[in-house]
Amino acid sequence: MRTTFRPVEELLRAERVIARRDHPELARTLSHLASTARLVALLPGVYASPSAVEFDTRVRAVLTWNPDCILVGRAAARAWFCAGLSDDPCRGAW
Repeated sequence: MRTTFRPVEELLRAERVIARRDHPELARTLSHLASTARLVALLPGVYASPSAVEFDTRVRAVLTWNPDCILVGRAAARAWFCAGLSDDPCRGAW
């Protein structure tokens, strides 16, 4: 990413996802990066780097989007105690 996108890079490095509502000053930048496929919207207003979209990033996106959400079933098992589950319980969820 270019220098003008440094705040986005720093946030992604620290948090793995960025919520537009938490950073309204970056709204236009986030929209631009998503429209050019440099970011992917995992949920409405929650973005991540396309190369970092994995189970842990998706869980972080859900918790960022709604801190009161509850993981259930295989997603909960993988997140909390069965890290060795071979398939992604979130595949196809969004």
